[in-house]
Amino acid sequence: ESALPRGGHAEKLVLAAECGRTVCKLRLYGVDPAEPMVQGRAPPGRLIAEETYPNIAFKSFSEIVRLFLAQVHRLHDAPAHPGGNIAVIGAGRGLGQCYLVADPVSGHYRCYPSEGGHAEFGPRGAGSEELQLDLLRFLKVRFSGWSRISLERVVSGTGICNIYDFLAYRDPAKVDPNVQKEHLKSPLDAGIIARNAYPGSICEMALKVFASCYGAAAGTLALFVQPFGGLYLTGGVTRRLGDWLLDEGSLLGAYFDKGRLSPLLDKVPLMVVKADNLAERGAHLRTVQLLHQEIDNQGRRLFDALDHRRRGKLHMIDLERACAKVNDKLAGRLLMVLEADDEGKVDWPRFRKGYARLPYQLIKELAVAFPSTDADASLRKDELVPPTERGSDEESQAKLAEILRKYHSRSRRKYIDPFEDKNSAVFKTIVWKLVANADPSDPAAWLERDFWISKEGSVCFHSVTENRAMLYCSRADLYDATIEPVEVPPGSAKPWVFKLQPRLRDGSELQATEFAVPTKECMLYWLQQLRRLQVEERASSGGNA
Repeated sequence: ESALPRGGHAEKLVLAAECGRTVCKLRLYGVDPAEPMVQGRAPPGRLIAEETYPNIAFKSFSEIVRLFLAQVHRLHDAPAHPGGNIAVIGAGRGLGQCYLVADPVSGHYRCYPSEGGHAEFGPRGAGSEELQLDLLRFLKVRFSGWSRISLERVVSGTGICNIYDFLAYRDPAKVDPNVQKEHLKSPLDAGIIARNAYPGSICEMALKVFASCYGAAAGTLALFVQPFGGLYLTGGVTRRLGDWLLDEGSLLGAYFDKGRLSPLLDKVPLMVVKADNLAERGAHLRTVQLLHQEIDNQGRRLFDALDHRRRGKLHMIDLERACAKVNDKLAGRLLMVLEADDEGKVDWPRFRKGYARLPYQLIKELAVAFPSTDADASLRKDELVPPTERGSDEESQAKLAEILRKYHSRSRRKYIDPFEDKNSAVFKTIVWKLVANADPSDPAAWLERDFWISKEGSVCFHSVTENRAMLYCSRADLYDATIEPVEVPPGSAKPWVFKLQPRLRDGSELQATEFAVPTKECMLYWLQQLRRLQVEERASSGGNA
């Protein structure tokens, strides 16, 4: 996929793959064909994305490639300028924004936070159209007493719900009673509106208004930052509505509608990010950057301490003598990793390269042998913030353990392809899932869901919130799981209930869930199937059935 800008070369996309017996490692590069290949140097190209996939989870290499390429989708394929500013805007619970600027020397990007999501919402509309103006008036009455409205009151998951409330108030004849009833139970759940966005419905109109406002906000950010290195749309709402945003058109229409400066946006690469691990990637990158920064600082201090004559170069003979005065062993290890030039001298780049190869323990010993004269080089022990005592009591620790257990239980659930053979159902029914800590006598506390046991022995379900098939637990999680009928209390809204609490092989428990089914026979069959899988898992793992 490539595009030719007006004058100049386009950046071409190339996909490189390292395919081993167990995993495939994929990397996507942007390459300028005009940049020459030089012997002894890394090939030209800018790394756009990379990922590793286990071979056992896929039927073919093509399936891996499709999944990888789906992570980043270009909405507007302008070429990215190396070293150009980068901007990020993400609609989720709120509206996050940030921008990145490249260091002119190292080329490394530094991220700067922003609270641009709290800027004022600016209504748009063709001619005398007042839909978004009326939306602003509605929200001002609801939230701010005729003052101002933040952009994220409209461009966020909660914003979709606010837009729906406005449209329902404005045109009550178009309200679907069933959707309205569900919305009133969960007024902040944008998934209800997204699931019911049928052509001509209020829900569809709410998404169109959201997309238009989102595109306008992204275009405004592009005007502020001029991100010729790329503008990325991310966030949970963006990810869930990704395909719809790509196809519907309101977002791009508003994005490019910037009057006299619309041509500027033609030069900005615009991408929707579908990957859900950007935080982990960013933390990884920042950690590596900090490592390099620390090595640079420590190495430079040592280099300056050894460079008594301040010539910017260390003669190997002088270096050997200086080290020998302190510690012969240290001298030998340091000299072993340094490479001198033809004159037997070591400048800073050569010293930095060798210093980075030293083990951590030796770096600590060198820091002691050659102490820095820089008073700010390290923090004194009394300057460090002591750990807090709060939360160390037994009750607080128990609450923390419960929070972590719930988190691990939810974070283990993953999307699955229901059309893949291993995920197809061998037993499937409608069940009612009891909301955690809810009153079983309340019919609204029981959520109707499709659950099934797959061919590979996993328990799967269709998530109404995500509108996707998901894994509830694997067969391995049933090894030591609690599988039992529940003695329902008097007045329970559902008479036939069983409990399933998976446990991991390391002994940690996942959240227990109570499920109700229509009949006693159905409950007994669910228990029979789950216990059969448990016996099979124990037998295959060498345990006792």
